[in-house]
Amino acid sequence: MESSRRFSLILIPILAFGLFLFRACKSENTVANQEALSHTADSLQEQVKTAWVSLLQADDQMQYNLNTLVQAYMVEGVIDSGQYDSLQVAVHALGPLRREMETMGSEAIDSYDDTWISLSGHLIALPGDEPVSTQAQGLIMGLDEFYHTELLGLRTQYDQAARMYNAWYDEHGKKLSGSELPARYPLFSISE
Repeated sequence: MESSRRFSLILIPILAFGLFLFRACKSENTVANQEALSHTADSLQEQVKTAWVSLLQADDQMQYNLNTLVQAYMVEGVIDSGQYDSLQVAVHALGPLRREMETMGSEAIDSYDDTWISLSGHLIALPGDEPVSTQAQGLIMGLDEFYHTELLGLRTQYDQAARMYNAWYDEHGKKLSGSELPARYPLFSISE
């Protein structure tokens, strides 16, 4: 009986120590897992934000080009001062229409796109058959290229980054305790 008691006295501390080690390893694994999740979230969010900033910079450049084209038309005599003033107002009105990442929806996207596409089309057609300077021709070609290639590519890059984050968040977002992660990023394709 005494040997079983000694065995119990030895076994109980060993089991307790083993349980302690198991919980410690589990706790370290949880901390390491939280750090890995946090790092992944940060990386994916950075990709989304980088793509968004690229879109904003392209929008800024497009608005600058529209403004420069209006100024070139004024200098070349394509428009008069009344037209110049109204076109300046139209170009500057694009700023408040620009969508924000957190609030964009299909209506805001459509409204912004319709407005700047209409304004660009009007400016491109304004000289008619009259020759314009090489600066104005370059701006016209740049606006056309922006619409047909650059804008689509930038929006696709943003959507890809946002989809990656959204998929990651759907699978892992709830596991990251105490975080203030955005639940999902909206998409231009508005397919989710």
